[in-house]
Amino acid sequence: VLAQAGQVAPHNPGVLNNLGNAWRKPDCPEEAEKTFRAVLRESPFHLQAMLNLVRLLPKEKDKVLIATDTPNDGGFGVDPFAAFTPRSYYKYDLSDGSKELVLRGNPEHPTVVFDNEGNPRFSSSVEEGSKKLTYYYRMPGDNGWKKLPQQYDLDKHENLYRVLGGFHGLVGFDPANPSIGYWIDNRGEDKAALWEFDFRTGQFGRKLYSNPNADVIDVQTSSLYWAGETNLTAAVYPGAKWERHWFDPEEKKLYDLFGKFIPNAHDLNITSRSRDGKSMVVYNEGPHDPGSYWLFLDGKMGQIASRNPYLKPEQLSDVEFIKYPARDGRMIPAYVTKPKGKGPFPLIVLPHGGPHVTEVVGYDEWGQFLANAGYMVVQPQYRMSVGWGQDHFDSASGQHGLKMQDDKDDAVTYLVKQGLVDPNRVAMFGWSYGGYAALVASQRQPQLYQCAVARAAVADPRKSHA
Repeated sequence: VLAQAGQVAPHNPGVLNNLGNAWRKPDCPEEAEKTFRAVLRESPFHLQAMLNLVRLLPKEKDKVLIATDTPNDGGFGVDPFAAFTPRSYYKYDLSDGSKELVLRGNPEHPTVVFDNEGNPRFSSSVEEGSKKLTYYYRMPGDNGWKKLPQQYDLDKHENLYRVLGGFHGLVGFDPANPSIGYWIDNRGEDKAALWEFDFRTGQFGRKLYSNPNADVIDVQTSSLYWAGETNLTAAVYPGAKWERHWFDPEEKKLYDLFGKFIPNAHDLNITSRSRDGKSMVVYNEGPHDPGSYWLFLDGKMGQIASRNPYLKPEQLSDVEFIKYPARDGRMIPAYVTKPKGKGPFPLIVLPHGGPHVTEVVGYDEWGQFLANAGYMVVQPQYRMSVGWGQDHFDSASGQHGLKMQDDKDDAVTYLVKQGLVDPNRVAMFGWSYGGYAALVASQRQPQLYQCAVARAAVADPRKSHA
């Protein structure tokens, strides 16, 4: 596809040497490999803007819906804040590179959610001068927006989770009824659930699914998208992996089948499927698979690519999902990558950055690299991590370097008590907020760590927020 969009450069050993060896197929002679580099120079596909693919529009031949930034360079030729400006939405013609404006965002509706036919359906913004988050919705064919009755004052801490969590709001549509959408919200409960939303009344309907241990943070629709099927197939939430609550038994059977045939199956996704449903590309990623692509064709299945073919499954380590008690009794989810051999092991605490992000550990490059060197690795989902309920998030208020740090230290204590870790060989290693946590770890008493590694650390939170 890239080659068709631009010019194809001949095989260039110098370029390939700079890429290393991970791209090469094992046991294949180097001289037999054919690699092409797409050079996107002057072509009708070039856009002078950042763009995002919004909808594929399967009912419109060669058309997709894209969003671009709306830069205001002030006469200087560049706008460093273009990524944060309201979006402009276009129908983009893949055959000739032309585009047609569908909707131009504004401060009241800076970003918009479209349905599968390309109709604008949902928007949200903070009302000017009020600091109140407001949701807007509309039906297909409507010329204006309606306000959802609920507003959320962003000066109130209890509303912070829906903003920083990033998953609350409209996530899909009922293809059989354009009046019904699918919405993720906790609606006063601890865990966010999947709800029906009625666009005619602006009211929530049935609760479709909730999980007692985690937030629903996404949905999955039919893999037969190109055939026009967009029905809801699953609700997605964090756990030992990205877990699914299935609504479509036929789609579940398909995933179960692939799980039996793909080696080291863990987190499977059908990334594309033919209109007749008979051919599919399936992606797998997990502790013993850095990422592989499989083609299902004519009733047969075979691997077509790997993200890192030089890593062998037997070289990689198991990852276990656990929950351990913090000193105040809160249960903290965590992922433990286990090195081969017999413990007690040296331990590296690897806190994620953010801190308000969702982390589900399947294949983690740092975790596997360190475990291969003999270290046990724990990645705690300390309070303020997203996906484990609003209370888990809210309990971190004002607790940077305090209870949030206790959660990481308590992971060490837990694993030591289990006999898995040598208390005299413990380190913390992190990026960004994780780097800040590593700096704090080096100063706490009692001192649990013999080493702290801080990368791109937020060493002064007040300066970074200023």
